[in-house]
Amino acid sequence: MTVDAKTTQPDHRQSIETPYGWAVLAVSLLLVVVGYGSTLLLLVSLKQIAVDLEWPRSVPSRAYACNMIGIGLGGIVMGYWSDRSGPAPAIVLSALAMPAGLWLVSNVTEPWQVYLAYGLLIGFIANGALFSPLIANTTRWFDKRRGLAIAIVASGQGVGGTLLAPLFRWVNEHHGWRTTYEWYALVALCLMVPTLLILRRRAPQPHQNTAVLADNRQPLGMPLNTVHAMLFAAIICCCVAMATPLVHLVAHVSDLGFTYAQGAQVLSLLLFTSLFSRLGLGALSDRIGGFRTLLSGSGLQAISLLLFASLGDLWAIYGIAVLFGLGFGGIVPSYAMIIREIFPERRAAWRIAMVMTGGTLGMASGGYAGGWIFDGTGSYVAAFLLGFAFNLGNLAIIGNLYRRHRRGRRMDVAVPA
Repeated sequence: MTVDAKTTQPDHRQSIETPYGWAVLAVSLLLVVVGYGSTLLLLVSLKQIAVDLEWPRSVPSRAYACNMIGIGLGGIVMGYWSDRSGPAPAIVLSALAMPAGLWLVSNVTEPWQVYLAYGLLIGFIANGALFSPLIANTTRWFDKRRGLAIAIVASGQGVGGTLLAPLFRWVNEHHGWRTTYEWYALVALCLMVPTLLILRRRAPQPHQNTAVLADNRQPLGMPLNTVHAMLFAAIICCCVAMATPLVHLVAHVSDLGFTYAQGAQVLSLLLFTSLFSRLGLGALSDRIGGFRTLLSGSGLQAISLLLFASLGDLWAIYGIAVLFGLGFGGIVPSYAMIIREIFPERRAAWRIAMVMTGGTLGMASGGYAGGWIFDGTGSYVAAFLLGFAFNLGNLAIIGNLYRRHRRGRRMDVAVPA
């Protein structure tokens, strides 16, 4: 491979990292935790909402689907706005929409109200301004430790799951799910508004990158748009598989005859494990690459789904939750790593956003399908097996791309200056 000599020289320029960047990282992590809490509250309360309002479980499952679709589409719109105006204006809107959506859910009487709250207010507006836009903004404050910064912000989902799942379960049991939503609306407002004092400052200007890849480069032996479409299909497959345990695990454990508290503990353990998995697999991908990291995580997820479908002992479920958390925690960040490995750098951000939208569509579809299958069969076994089938599809697509990637790395590819 031939490269311009300028691109191989070490960069001795002063780093853009400052103590203020770590403050930005800290409040970004807090916002991701708060944002994921709004989704987690639905997962923990799913069965109680369905029973209390005499709805089939497909109704709150459909609300989760609306939330995932809203987050995906909102991430593109809010991300574009944040790129132009900085994150603060979008966070202002998020800080208003989040409590409004949670309050609306606490007073719902009809299904369309919870769809509106989770699809538009909590999903598109509130969470749409959080996860992807905040990660993108964080990268602008870091250059030497950018990977660590991304992993810390992305781990907000694991932190939120570990801390908030048992708390939501306790408040639900003692005060009811409507009161839990009302209290969390107030908490979200009080936590989100002060972060604007930190996020209102614009990020420092990055150093100019002299290495620019050609748009017509084909390291996998096929057009880059074809590769992009395959990654989009792959993340849909793995996220359909991922959604059933994440959305329905508390209800599944309860259906097996165990307590609601034990179900919340299983979900909390899964998310706690995923927190360390996300950080660990993120570091591992720097050594072995995104493809092999993704294949490892997806393989563990597939095995876990088969075990969820076949085992009903509580201690076995705890063990499967750990295995599932180890696998799924590093899957989604691996897609960003793969895109940075094979796509031109100046187009990477747009492609990452689009692929992540495919992930939210997969989560939406899988979460809804789990509730729909339960309503038809009275069990989640078929839903876990459907997830396993989609997981095999993910392994097939990524395995094919990895085979091409390995073959392409053995070929000399000229990269113009």
